[in-house]
This record gives sequence, structure tokens and C-alpha cells, in this order.
Amino acid sequence: MRYVIRVKGHLDPFWQEWFEHLSITHERDGTTLLSGQIRDQAVLYGILIKMRDLGLTLLELSTSAPIKPPEEWAALLTAALHRCSCADDMELFLIED
Repeated sequence: MRYVIRVKGHLDPFWQEWFEHLSITHERDGTTLLSGQIRDQAVLYGILIKMRDLGLTLLELSTSAPIKPPEEWAALLTAALHRCSCADDMELFLIED
């Protein structure tokens, strides 16, 4: 599951590894967003405990559906191209990082 956690203040990026490699983003309003995949509730609770131990103020915790893997994107794009009349002469190439 993908999580977004907002805390009060700006958290130094130094802590990224300790917080399970979540992305750390400083917002203009003086808060920090930690976001990314968290594999289960045990890991989530561990992160929340670490935040408590650092004295961070939790402002928000939200979830979103996981981002679809590239294989699913390719299937969706291929299906869309086949519905298009221009798809006859096109080939689909995936570029992987």
C-alpha cells in the first residue's frame, strides 16, 4: 500500500533510510511529507513509533492504491492502441529503468 504521512516541521533527508526509504519532501507550509510503499501494518507501526521517539508531531496519514506496475501499463496502452485506427502500423516498446 502507498502511504503519505505529514509531520510538523522540516525533517532532514538524513532520516530517509531510517524511515524505510520513504521519500522526504519539504512543503512550503513548514511540514514534511514522507511518502512511498509500506509493505504491511507492522512496518507502518514501526515508522510511527520512530516518529514518536523523535518527538515528531503527526498531522496526517493517508493511503492510496498502489501504483500499477509497468506490465499493467503496457497492457492498458496496447488495448487503447488497438481501439485506435492508427494502431495498425505502430509497435509498442517499453523502456525500463
